[in-house]
Formats: sequence, structure tokens, C-alpha cells
Amino acid sequence: MLYKRHGTPTLKEQKYTFGFLLMANSLAISMIVGLATPTAVILWVNG
Repeated sequence: MLYKRHGTPTLKEQKYTFGFLLMANSLAISMIVGLATPTAVILWVNG
């Protein structure tokens, strides 16, 4: 993240950073769930 000045980021910058982190986090979780669910179903069906 590039801030125009040194010091604490403004509320707007904090909000964008938080939103970006939240989006990346939920994307990673959905990817993991999307990969894990078929595997779990296959294991459950075969087991």
C-alpha cells in the first residue's frame, strides 16, 4: 500500500485496506472450501 504521506493512514485508506484484506481472505476461504468439499464428498461416498 502506498500512502501519500507518512504517519497514520486516513480512515478512507484504512477502509480500502480492510476491504481488500477481507475480499482476499473470503476468496481464499471459498477456494479452500471449493477444493475441500468435493474431496470430502468423494471420501465419504467411497468410505
